[in-house]
Amino acid sequence: MKVVQIVTQMEAGGAQRVAYLLHKGLRTRGHDAELWFLYLKRPTYTGKPGVRVLSNRRPSLLGYFLLAIRLFVWFRRHKPDVIFTHGHYANVLGQLLGAVAGVRKRIAVQHCIPTGYPAFPRFADWLFGTVGIYTTQIAVSHSVVESMLAYPENYKKNIHMIYNGIELAPNDCSSSQQLAELPVGRPRILHVGRLSREKNHEALLKSLQQIPGAYLVLVGDGELRGTLEQQVQTMGLVDRVCFLGEITPEEVRAVMNVCDLFMFPSVFEALGLALIEAMAAGMPIVASDIPACREVLQDTGILVSPTPQELSQAAKRLLADSTYAKEMGRKAAERAKNFSVDAMVDGYESLFLSQTHSHKRLFRNLWGHLDWTRNKSLQTRQRMKILSRQESQNGNSSSNLKTDVEGNRAARRLKAILAIAGELGISLSPQSRILDFGCGLGYYTLALREMGFLSYGCDVWDRCQPAAKACRTMTTEQVFSIAPLDKYALPFPDGHFDFIFSDHVMEHVLDYDSVLRETRRVLRPGGVALHIFPSRYRVLESHLKVPFGGCLTGRRWFALWARFGVGRAGHGAIPADEVARRNTEWVSTRLNYLPKCDIRKACSKHFNTVRFAEGAALAAVGHLRLPLLAHLISTFHVRVLLLA
Repeated sequence: MKVVQIVTQMEAGGAQRVAYLLHKGLRTRGHDAELWFLYLKRPTYTGKPGVRVLSNRRPSLLGYFLLAIRLFVWFRRHKPDVIFTHGHYANVLGQLLGAVAGVRKRIAVQHCIPTGYPAFPRFADWLFGTVGIYTTQIAVSHSVVESMLAYPENYKKNIHMIYNGIELAPNDCSSSQQLAELPVGRPRILHVGRLSREKNHEALLKSLQQIPGAYLVLVGDGELRGTLEQQVQTMGLVDRVCFLGEITPEEVRAVMNVCDLFMFPSVFEALGLALIEAMAAGMPIVASDIPACREVLQDTGILVSPTPQELSQAAKRLLADSTYAKEMGRKAAERAKNFSVDAMVDGYESLFLSQTHSHKRLFRNLWGHLDWTRNKSLQTRQRMKILSRQESQNGNSSSNLKTDVEGNRAARRLKAILAIAGELGISLSPQSRILDFGCGLGYYTLALREMGFLSYGCDVWDRCQPAAKACRTMTTEQVFSIAPLDKYALPFPDGHFDFIFSDHVMEHVLDYDSVLRETRRVLRPGGVALHIFPSRYRVLESHLKVPFGGCLTGRRWFALWARFGVGRAGHGAIPADEVARRNTEWVSTRLNYLPKCDIRKACSKHFNTVRFAEGAALAAVGHLRLPLLAHLISTFHVRVLLLA
């Protein structure tokens, strides 16, 4: 199986380490695994098999846009079966583009407590988890799961907890430059982690002042290194603190083997990979009494409030009692066996192998129910041909056809449309006359007939013969009609229908005024029309599958994507320039994405009530009605138009 992991930046951080260990484990088990970093911060994993970097430096705002295009192209070329994203920025960018590129299994790994995210990634994470951009989430500890208890049910219901794992390799006692720098004959205290505020280095340095003769070794790098080095000088600790920076995992294990105590005073953590590595090395540990450390350490270390006074008291206790320290180290090493790489890889692998594509998530429902282009579905065409052959062979196959229609995707979409109508207060009875405007192959019309409604279908193309034959077994009246393309004249008397609906049809209407006038004419007084169609600014245009192909319709734009193999469906091996020409022509003659203001203006000439009802669609399929979410869906995904 093709598995791609995406991490924000390449450096020697905990999330990066977990992703790389998972990457190695999946490749060992025969998966086609790759590890992609959005940009290079430090060359920690450069040159490793299957590791790629999209940008050699941190992108600017414009650079992020170009990086997003490159990532989308990589998705289209590689066609992964599953993606894992690590880190809040990777979750936002990787999951969104993965969904647009059609990756079915999209798993976001939560390495941090969400309240620690910056404002925009925190909102995007909440939104993507709620509406189903993430098909599944992995939390690296119970502490992370508990931090999400106040989130919506749609966000929480697909969260799985899998502990991070480490390589339980023997400690390396080999000599190195790092070991040569450490003093001999003095208590050596070790801390491993990013030099950032949540690691609470200030309290660590102040506690060092209260531990006579102790020497502090800091492994890691980060944005606070300059500040901490200045603080060490101010506090008079220059000869008692060593900054080793980022070193390899093997060197970290070697340093752990020669240090006497590990201190971990973080103010918040999701799990703490360095803490687990210290446990595996058999080190006595002093850590913050926070949920993540309690979960990992249990009774194998000393948990204290992360203040200088309590940290120093616990450290002095362990340094003064070697027997107690050794016993705590032994218990910690035994506890660390629960956090192996094999167990982690087992959890990830079993999750994506068992995961199906039928996720009952809100955005998934909208994508599946409101975004299927019936007229381009090869599966639909083949099914109708088979049904037509069955009817000709068996004479009467209404029961077989009914079973098939109820089980296919169109029937599920029709139920969603009827649910939206119900949410909008549209009351339908078996005596209601319903028009499927732009009926295509006739699935909806046939299904409504079998549900007991007086349904009719009308289209400008005659493609509903199999459904028409099936309808003749239920009624003698003409169910399907053809409307002339030039005038859109509907072949029905005035005031004939109670309800008119269309699904992915209005974007093909070139003459809005004629269609709306005819719709008003054949509707009875008090009747309602409901139209569902793609947005003009849809991220991936529904028909050509070109990003923003509904609003950016120039030939150069189509040519750009055609060179990457995007928007070439149905064109085979035709050169990119010719694909661009055909796509440009098709858009200009077959599509008409109007801005919302123009749609409202055109509809107001013929209807008293003109309402965009995406909020009702949300409530119908996911029971979550948020104005901001409805606005985003209306702008960038699909529109639901109510006329009365």
